[in-house]
Amino acid sequence: MLETCWVVPEKSAAVKAALARKLRKKGYTQRQIAEALEITQPSVSAYLKKRGGDSGLIDSLPEGKVHFSTLITTKKIEGKFSLATPEHLLTNEKREILDELHQAADLLKGKDLSSLLPKVKVNFAMAVKGAKGKGEVAAFPSGLVFAKGKLVAFSEPEFGASGHLSQILLYVKARNPQIGAVMNLKFEKRGARLDENYQVKKGRLENFVHHPGGFGIEPALYVFGKDAIDVARKVLSL
Repeated sequence: MLETCWVVPEKSAAVKAALARKLRKKGYTQRQIAEALEITQPSVSAYLKKRGGDSGLIDSLPEGKVHFSTLITTKKIEGKFSLATPEHLLTNEKREILDELHQAADLLKGKDLSSLLPKVKVNFAMAVKGAKGKGEVAAFPSGLVFAKGKLVAFSEPEFGASGHLSQILLYVKARNPQIGAVMNLKFEKRGARLDENYQVKKGRLENFVHHPGGFGIEPALYVFGKDAIDVARKVLSL
């Protein structure tokens, strides 16, 4: 019997296509393939026309049944075969980060931040300890939604949801491991000088770091902290 094989969402189509081709070579009809993979016959037809995929991996697996589902767990997954990488597993640390992002956004909800809002999307990002890639940084997929300067809504935070903030946070975190979260705002010198402990200097790993902007790019203020709640409190102090 085939041990449990977890397939992450972005790989499921490629794996199903490879399975469909393998079954076709064994003489299965499109209807039989559709029933085996629990998909429609038109989908089977489309998969059979595709080239590439994970055929090498599928060929290496013993006979058995592969289940496709979304994996959300805090337990360690045991098994010989797995297509899920560590960042797709919801560990206790990741669950706490998602909860904290919710709490941080709630702290800002209803507060007037109109003077701090840039023209671009505003977002929070928070990373796990020792984060090395985007998949280990959580953010709000559609950003934070403001109406008349006040935060009114936000989507469920997810890991790997913000490439831009993830890149910035990982760069800074690699040089100062104590930093775990960041939020982007409009660069405002007057507001940044409210507290002498908050330094706004390019290249300095302080509470604030600013980007001067460029052609078609407005200046940006990045607020850093040990976690998302710490960042939210700093934003409210501006």
